[in-house]
Amino acid sequence: VRRIVARALSLFARVVTGKWDKRFIEIEVTTLMELNAFVHRMRTLHPWIEKGVRGGGPNGERTANIFALDQRTDIREKIPKEFLRNLPCDLRVSLGWDTDMTDIDLHVIEPSGEEAYYSNRRTHIGGQVSRDFVSGYGPEEYMIKSAIGGKYLIKVTAACIA
Repeated sequence: VRRIVARALSLFARVVTGKWDKRFIEIEVTTLMELNAFVHRMRTLHPWIEKGVRGGGPNGERTANIFALDQRTDIREKIPKEFLRNLPCDLRVSLGWDTDMTDIDLHVIEPSGEEAYYSNRRTHIGGQVSRDFVSGYGPEEYMIKSAIGGKYLIKVTAACIA
């Protein structure tokens, strides 16, 4: 499990710190959310995973830090520590697709009736939609830190790209 987690952390770091085509601007934001959720889940499912990890401390001593699992790619050296924490979020919807040069749009209708989508990226109750990916693989996301009670309707539309 440690080897798999170390590989996943390495891939997350590559996406977050890599240079990407302008079609993928802001991919690092989604990836950071995924990275932090992944780390939180691994710590919950496998509480033993950080025990005795060599290199966790400044002098290579054993400390409990999941980010030191991969000695070649210690994420803490590449990503500011302020970004390496699971961010509180009551609701997060992530929409990705596997066809390039495609425009798929995420719409979320909140319990208030307000619709969050690419032309209404911030709602009155605090919902946010990521930028509109119009010619790539996405993802598009909706997040709300403190969701109000009620039903959230998730809709997806596809636009034709010539």
